Amino acid sequence: MKKSKQWRELRWLWGAIVVITFYLCFLGMERTEINEVDVIRVLGIDKKDGEFKISGLYNLNDSKSSEGGGGVKVIEGSGQSVYEAFEHMKEKNRKNITIAHATYYLIGNGAAKDGLEGCLDFIVRDQTVKMNASIYILQSDSVGEFLDKSVENDMFIHEDLGAISEKQLSSLVKVDNTIVHTLNQSYSKEGFMLI
Repeated sequence: MKKSKQWRELRWLWGAIVVITFYLCFLGMERTEINEVDVIRVLGIDKKDGEFKISGLYNLNDSKSSEGGGGVKVIEGSGQSVYEAFEHMKEKNRKNITIAHATYYLIGNGAAKDGLEGCLDFIVRDQTVKMNASIYILQSDSVGEFLDKSVENDMFIHEDLGAISEKQLSSLVKVDNTIVHTLNQSYSKEGFMLI
């Protein structure tokens, strides 16, 4: 009978320790509100004169912004590597940036000529990235200029890219310009849809 009472007290003590531990974990948990993060929809990567330039297109959802809320905005960064350029872009933006929901990646002709390995290496190292996101190579302008022109003309380029993807999906059995497929292939421009 004495062991039973001690066992109950011990169980109560262990239960209290578990509850306190969970409570302390809850207090230390990192919480970020969705309105504190700019979600990149289209990410563009250019390379010119040995320097990478990265451009991110995201929705403006903040009604306190100078643009009055709604619409899209382009933010840019530059650096010696794609990662450096992305970090520069994050420093310039007043909110945190995430590419977890980026559905389209536009690679400029200059970056594609050097091979896609450097661009994709940065992207796939982020564990939150959508691996079925589409990659397009832009032949004409730089990606940054292309995104800037689309914003100036009130075009929602991510919707147009969605239409291209849907058309491609309906005509193909297998979509072959996703991140996963690209990593399984050689890093060349062959097999990519050029826009």
